Amino acid sequence: MLAFQVLPSLVEAVSDEQLKQAVEQHLRETRAQSERAERAFRALGLEPSSNRSGPLEAIAKQHDELAKQIVQPALRDVFNAAAAAATERYELSLYEATIDLAKALGVSGDAVDLLEESREEEERALQAAVAARERLAGRSV
Repeated sequence: MLAFQVLPSLVEAVSDEQLKQAVEQHLRETRAQSERAERAFRALGLEPSSNRSGPLEAIAKQHDELAKQIVQPALRDVFNAAAAAATERYELSLYEATIDLAKALGVSGDAVDLLEESREEEERALQAAVAARERLAGRSV
């Protein structure tokens, strides 16, 4: 899964300790989300697979290309927090679409509950990324 490659490298790239801790927390949550997604698929009688996401790969590639051009660590942290927020918004839209599809198909119970739990974590991660970006931008000026 792409997140298990990107998030550890982001932890290493971040200089702000609070942002680093938030990314580490999100990495732990992402591992749990992956497990919940597998359980949700199995609850539907489906075998989970590890498909790559073209849009998320493009976001990661663009981030890497731009981040290395920002030499001041404080500004790079602002950029990293903004990129994390953008990624969280995309992931939230995927969870929301998946949940809506499941409900439209009449799915209820464990599968939807598992997806909802992950969606709520993504919402909190988005709020944390936005708060970090705002805090870091205020400090960088």
